[in-house]
Amino acid sequence: MSVGKIKHVGHTYVLSSGTDTIDLRKPSETKKELEAILDLNNLVLLLRRSERDTANPDVFEESVAKCFRFLGYEAKHLGGSGKADVLLVATLGSGAYRVAIEAKTSTTGIVDDARINWFTLEDHRRQNDAKYSAVVGPGFESSRVQERATKTGTTLLSTKTMEGSDETARCKPI
Repeated sequence: MSVGKIKHVGHTYVLSSGTDTIDLRKPSETKKELEAILDLNNLVLLLRRSERDTANPDVFEESVAKCFRFLGYEAKHLGGSGKADVLLVATLGSGAYRVAIEAKTSTTGIVDDARINWFTLEDHRRQNDAKYSAVVGPGFESSRVQERATKTGTTLLSTKTMEGSDETARCKPI
């Protein structure tokens, strides 16, 4: 629903393609449209299941990349020592930009300041010729994390925001 592909109408859900809506109860539904809904649901499930799995951070990193690809960005999972976890490319002609993304898992659901190396974020931005940097994680409640993100020009993006269930941050641009 957050990406505008599904709308709640009355007591049912309909697939939305721009200004048109398609009733999911009608048999004329195309396989491609239904697969898009299933893909979105699977992405959200993968994101939520992997956000707290600190033993397998690469699964979370790949799920973050898949979410951005679903939204239409070029997103490559890099990962590994000394590399950004995901490189995001927005191809907008002369307005194109790159974002170096760090994906952080947390068993508690909160990424604290000790888990983010702010100097490394800047290194990843330079290494990837990225204009922006972002950290994606289950949550960021510490005022210290938010202050440092502001000082370094880093966007904090919670998984709730990515799935569209965080109303306060939904419209925050990267």
